[in-house]
Amino acid sequence: MALGGNGASYEVWPCTDCLPWHFEVVQADDGEVMVREWHAMECALFQQLIADQ
Repeated sequence: MALGGNGASYEVWPCTDCLPWHFEVVQADDGEVMVREWHAMECALFQQLIADQ
């Protein structure tokens, strides 16, 4: 998938810490493309990501 029209790609690798991990790609009305990641609540990577916020 090319983002931003500049030919740069976005690689998505699965989470090795949780099985329900998945992602979704959403295009906003203004054309912006966003990638949402979904993890299990007990996933160590997810817990680290929200702790860093």
